[in-house]
Amino acid sequence: MGSGNSVTVNMTDGVIDLQGQGAIGVEVSNGGTVNLSGTAVPKFADNDSGITDQIAFRIIGDDASITTNVGTGTLLDASGTNSTLFRIEQSAQQTGILQMKTSGTGSRGIWATDAGTSVVADAGSDFQVLGARAQGVYITGGATGLMNSGVSVNLVGFGAVVGEVDGNEYALDGSVTNVDTGSKLTNKADITTPLRDAIGFITRNKGLMVNTGNINFTAGNNNIGVWVDNGKFDNQGNEIKVNGVVLYVEGTDSVITSSGGKLLATDGEAAIKLGNGASLDLAGSGFGIIEGQGLAHGVFT
Repeated sequence: MGSGNSVTVNMTDGVIDLQGQGAIGVEVSNGGTVNLSGTAVPKFADNDSGITDQIAFRIIGDDASITTNVGTGTLLDASGTNSTLFRIEQSAQQTGILQMKTSGTGSRGIWATDAGTSVVADAGSDFQVLGARAQGVYITGGATGLMNSGVSVNLVGFGAVVGEVDGNEYALDGSVTNVDTGSKLTNKADITTPLRDAIGFITRNKGLMVNTGNINFTAGNNNIGVWVDNGKFDNQGNEIKVNGVVLYVEGTDSVITSSGGKLLATDGEAAIKLGNGASLDLAGSGFGIIEGQGLAHGVFT
C-alpha cells in the first residue's frame, strides 16, 4: 500500500499474487501514483476455489492515479469469481491503454465510483469480456467513464456486458450508500460480437449512457444493444444494429434522447421494446430511423 504525493509505484514486470478472500494486490491513496506498463500481471485465486471479490489495483482519493500503458500481448486477466482489475474511487483517476481480460464469473475490468472519479480507455485498448456475467467497465456513484474510438472489444461470456453505468453508489460489500449520483459512461468505440444473448450496455438507476459509436450485434440472435433500466440513454451514434432488441426500455424513470442515427433490428423482436412501466415519446425526439426487419417490429410493447 502507498499513500501520499511522494509515493510512486512503477510496475513493469513480475506477478502480483493475490491470496485470501477480498484480497487487494496494490493500493495507493492520497496522491499516490501507479505507473503500469510492460509485463506486470495480477494472479487471482482460481475461479472455482471459493475465494472471491479480489481486487488487483485499488486507487483511492484526490490526486491518486494510475496510468496504464500495457502493450499488446500482455493481458491483465480478472480470472477469479467477482474479481476486479481496477477499482478507482473517491476522485481518483485512471488514463491510458488497457489490455484487459475478464474471464472470471462476474468479474470486472474497471469499477469506478464516487463523484470526481474518472476513467479513460484510450485508442489501442483491448477488452476481452469472456466470463459469464462479466463486465468490461462498471461506472457507479457519480463517476465518469470514457471508452474512446479505437477501443476494441471481444464480448464472449454468457450474459457478459461491455459496460454498465449505475446512478447508485455501492460499498465493496454491495450495499447501496447513495442514489441519483450523476454517474456517466460515454462510448465512442465501435462494438461488435459474434454471440447470441449478448448485451452491449446497461444503464440503471438514473445513470447516463451516451453513445457516439456504432454497435453491431447481428451475427448472433436474441441480443440486446442497450438495456435501459430506470436509466438515461442519449444516442448520438450513427447506427445501432441488432438481431434481437436494439433498445430495451423498462421502468418509469427511464429517459431516452437521440440526435438521429439509425436503430435497426435486422430480425428478432424489435428496434425498441418497452418493458414494465416504460413509455416513449417519439414526437420531436430526433430518433431518426427506427426500423424492424424480418420478424422484428419497429416499436413493440
